[in-house]
Amino acid sequence: MINFIIYEEDKLYIELYESLIHKFMAVNNDLYKIYKYSKYSDKIISDIEKLAGYNIYILDIEVHGKSGLDLAKKIREIT
Repeated sequence: MINFIIYEEDKLYIELYESLIHKFMAVNNDLYKIYKYSKYSDKIISDIEKLAGYNIYILDIEVHGKSGLDLAKKIREIT
């Protein structure tokens, strides 16, 4: 299973990423799931801790509150 974690506050970008992922994964016929977050919360961290398989992160650098870099640092701590 491949997990795509999208951390982006702009809905248009979320839709774009989601569309690209669906197109690419349909061609390869792989199992995948997309997780979308627009704000930082403890739920993101708890969800990431529970994920099994391969994780691909798409992180926005300029998110209000905690940036994608902050989230990346936290991900490195827990994985």
